[in-house]
Amino acid sequence: MLIDYFDDVHSGAETLVKTESRTLAFSALMALLIGCAGIVATLASNSQAILLDGLFNLIYFSIALVTIKVSKLASRPDSESYPFGYSYFESLVNLCKGLLILGVSIFALVDAIAALLTGGREIAAGLAVIYALFATVSCSFTAWVMHRSQRHVSSPLVAADKLNWLVNSVISAAVLAAFA
Repeated sequence: MLIDYFDDVHSGAETLVKTESRTLAFSALMALLIGCAGIVATLASNSQAILLDGLFNLIYFSIALVTIKVSKLASRPDSESYPFGYSYFESLVNLCKGLLILGVSIFALVDAIAALLTGGREIAAGLAVIYALFATVSCSFTAWVMHRSQRHVSSPLVAADKLNWLVNSVISAAVLAAFA
């Protein structure tokens, strides 16, 4: 899927699907970057909040790969197998993204309550602040790029990704404020 992305960029074609694919691939790559940085920062800081953020972004990366595939499917014409087209897959992917955010939020709430009841955890605060700042800036930048791409791409997948990055930015900013 990512190879297709680089082929699309190399060809220079500006059709809707390829623009949508590039936007979604950018989102996937940012989720991978932030997820890997979160795992590394967790090992150095011992912060469960950073671990949760890193795992969320790695899981979101895998969902983003599915999103890219669905975006290509949705652009196909109706077929004998799918007489009403493939566009309903877009709603299914967006539902999965929403459930992922809900699940991570519930897990974070339960983990925070458990940490409070046990007296908290000791972390390397300086590194945690640096990671939280990186995550906040990266998520905000990605949300901005997704917002800008909506000028050229009218896609429910891109719109949902933009909202996810907006939520991710707010969560990262809250984590930054907590660490600071």
